[in-house]
Amino acid sequence: MQRKSDSQVISAYEQIRDRIIMYALPPKTQLSDYKLAKELSMSRAPVREAILLLERDGLVTLDENGKKIISPISLEDVVDILHVRAALESEALLLLADRGWLKPQEEKKLKAIHAKMLQAAKKGQVRDCYRYDDEFHHCFLSYADSPRISETLERMRLQMQRARWLNAANPERQSQACAEHEVLLNAILKKNTDASVRALRTHFSNSEQAFRHALQNREMVSIASMIRGFYER
Repeated sequence: MQRKSDSQVISAYEQIRDRIIMYALPPKTQLSDYKLAKELSMSRAPVREAILLLERDGLVTLDENGKKIISPISLEDVVDILHVRAALESEALLLLADRGWLKPQEEKKLKAIHAKMLQAAKKGQVRDCYRYDDEFHHCFLSYADSPRISETLERMRLQMQRARWLNAANPERQSQACAEHEVLLNAILKKNTDASVRALRTHFSNSEQAFRHALQNREMVSIASMIRGFYER
C-alpha cells in the first residue's frame, strides 16, 4: 500500500512539475488540489504531498492571503540563479581540472550530447535542444564529482528549466547557445582551465542578456502562450 501511495505522489509531482515548467500552469496561478486530483484521475492525498514537494523545490509558494500559487518569475530571480550557477559551475571546472579532466568515455559522452543539441537546434526542435543543453551541463558537473555542488545546483535546476523556455521567444538564442557550448567543449577537451572558465562565464553572461530581453520586452502571458504552443506541436 505504501509503495502504491509513493508511486502516486511521484506521478502527481512529475505531472504537475511538467505543467509548471511548460507554462500550462503559468506563474501566480492559484493551485487547487481538488481540481488537480480530478484532472490527474487520482485522490487528493498524493496531490497534496506532491504540492508540498513542489513548494520545497521553489515552484510553489504562498500568496499574501496564504493561498498556494505557482511561484512568480522575476528578472532578479533569474539573474541571481545565473550568477550562482556561473560561480559553482566554474568551481566544478576547476575540480575537473584537478582530477585530470575527462576520461575517454566521458569525452565521448559529452561530445555526443553536444552533437544531439546541434541537430535539435538545426531542426528547430526547441524542447530537445533545451533538454540536451541541460544534459550537457549536468554531465560535466557529474564528472567533477562534487556532491555538494551538484545538490545545490539541482535545487536551482527546475527554476532554470522554467525560465529557460522564455528564450523560445528568441530562436537566435538557440544557435548562439550551441556555439557557446562548442567553445566550452573544445576548451575542456584541450584541458585549458582558463579558457574553459572564460567560455562558461561568457555563456552565462549571454544567457543573462537574453533573459533580460525576454522579461523586459515581452508580456509574460504572451510568452507563456508562445512557449506552450511549441510543446503542443
